[in-house]
Amino acid sequence: MNLKNLIFVLMYLGSFHLWKVLAESYVIYSGLVIFVVWCGLIRFFRKDFINSYERFFYYLIGFDLLIESFLQPLAGYGFYLCALAFAMVIFLYHHFSKNTKCKKCLLTGKDLSE
Repeated sequence: MNLKNLIFVLMYLGSFHLWKVLAESYVIYSGLVIFVVWCGLIRFFRKDFINSYERFFYYLIGFDLLIESFLQPLAGYGFYLCALAFAMVIFLYHHFSKNTKCKKCLLTGKDLSE
């Protein structure tokens, strides 16, 4: 696991743990701040992503955090399963995009190595 992935995992899990102790009125505001910081980190680490599709996956995870901040209250620790699912999708994409001979998207024909 590299620094980029460690930061994003800690931020994802930390935001849910923060929301469990934060007053409900502040969860939405903190969700907006977390989303902006998340997008800023994606921009900061833009060279560490394989291509724009991987960056898009990370933006979707940030958008999920934003949506989750509007859905109150949080119950349980199901967000660990979401984090695991996101990690699996990104890992599999990372693995197959590095180990495939095909560097073009089958649907659009777009070059994936950008």
